[in-house]
Amino acid sequence: MALKIYAHEFEEILYESKSADYQLTTDENVREETIRSASALGSGSYQRIYLDNITIGYGQAHLADNLLLHYEADHATVEMHFNLSGSSLTTDRHLQHPLAFQHHQHNIVYGPSFKGRVEWGQQQPLELFEVNMAPAFFHRHIANGPGLLHAFGKKIDQAIPALLCNHNLVITPQMLMVIKSIIHCPRTGIFKQLLIEGKVLELLLLQLEQFTSHDCRAFCSLKKTDIDKIYQARDIIASRPHAPCSLLDLAQLIGTNEFTLKKGFKEIFGTTVFGYLQEIKMEQAHRMILEGKNINEVADFTGYKHHSHFTAAFKRKFGLAPGKLKQNR
Repeated sequence: MALKIYAHEFEEILYESKSADYQLTTDENVREETIRSASALGSGSYQRIYLDNITIGYGQAHLADNLLLHYEADHATVEMHFNLSGSSLTTDRHLQHPLAFQHHQHNIVYGPSFKGRVEWGQQQPLELFEVNMAPAFFHRHIANGPGLLHAFGKKIDQAIPALLCNHNLVITPQMLMVIKSIIHCPRTGIFKQLLIEGKVLELLLLQLEQFTSHDCRAFCSLKKTDIDKIYQARDIIASRPHAPCSLLDLAQLIGTNEFTLKKGFKEIFGTTVFGYLQEIKMEQAHRMILEGKNINEVADFTGYKHHSHFTAAFKRKFGLAPGKLKQNR
C-alpha cells in the first residue's frame, strides 16, 4: 500500500508513504506523525494518527493562491471526511462526478483505490479532518443497517466507488466536539488508543444517524440561493450564541422571510434555529466544565436562570449530570 501527494505544477512530491512506515511497534499503541511545510504553495501542517484498521488525518493550511494537488493511493478505504473550513473540488478517475465540499460539510466515501486531483480554494484557511478505515472494519459496523447503509455496503462488497449520500451534510456542534476531543486527546498509550477508537465510533454513529434521517427530497426542493442563505444564518448564530437575534431579524439579515428561514433551517440542519443555538451553548457548557469552571457559573453563562433547569437539560444532552462530569474529569 502506498499514498503519494504531489503538486504537478511544481513537480514536487509533498507527501509519500509506504505501508512499512505505518507499522506499529510492539511497545506502542498509537503512532503519530506531524508534517509541517512552508513553500510557494503556502504554509500548513498535517497530523496522522495510526491505529489498527483506522488512520486519522488532521490538516490546517493557509494557501498563497488556489492550489491543485494530485494524489494516488493503491489501497481500498472508507473515508469519513469532514471539511471544517475552506472549499475543495475532488476529481477522481473512480468517481462518476466531481466531489465538492464547502465549509462545515461532511460525507463518507468508499474507493477501491484512488487517483485524481483536488483543488483547494484560497479564500478561506483550509482545515480538514478525515478518518480512513479498512472496508471490512467499516462493513462490520453497518452490516445490518437500514436501506441507505445496506446499499452502501453492497457497493463495498462489489468494489464499486460510492458516496454514502448524494448530498454532503452539515457538521453538527456535537460532531465538532468529538473531532476536537480526538485532535486534542491528552492521554497516552493504551488509554489514548481506547479513547480514540471509542470517539471514532461515536463520530460514525453521529454521521450515520444524520444520513439515515436525511430527507433528500426536501433538500433537493430548496433553491441554491436559499441554501446559501440558510448556511449564512447558521454562521451568524454560531458567531454570537450569547447575543442571538429574533427569527425576524435573522431572516432580514440574510435576505429572506421568516417562513423560509424556519423551513430551510429544519430541512438542512435537522433542527430548529433555537435547537441549534441550544446545541452550541451545551457544547460550550460541556467544554467549560471539563476546564474546571464552576457549574453555577456555566449555567449563568449559557443563559439558564434556574440552575436545576440547566442540570436537567445537560443530562438529557450528554447522559450525565454536570456535577458527575466534573467529578469524572
